[in-house]
Amino acid sequence: MKCETCGSKLSGMQPNCPFCGTPDPQFVRRYGAYPPPPSQRNIPPQNIYRPPYQPIMPTYSKENEPAEAAIIIFSIICPLVGFIYGLISLSHGEIRAGKTYLAVSAITFAAFILFIVLIAFMAAALT
Repeated sequence: MKCETCGSKLSGMQPNCPFCGTPDPQFVRRYGAYPPPPSQRNIPPQNIYRPPYQPIMPTYSKENEPAEAAIIIFSIICPLVGFIYGLISLSHGEIRAGKTYLAVSAITFAAFILFIVLIAFMAAALT
């Protein structure tokens, strides 16, 4: 059977046309009552859109605490500061930050030593 309004095929098992909402006469003959109009039915609107992906936030881990930029800058200016903060961070369980401070202070200390050695060689070459 076809819908009188839109011409779509009806099965007789639904009270209304799934496309336009017109009552199905075959359903009315079979069950003896008109279904309520779509505006009076308590059918919640279908959510055709899926909610956006919500990533799960990682739990806080003290071991994965990032290094602070100010302490890294102080470590470049004075390697002793980075060495001390690196040891303190490692003793408190902040492994990532402690390793970063120690690495920056070691690189800075090595650069200072290299700079002093180059100056000594240049001074010896000039004399």
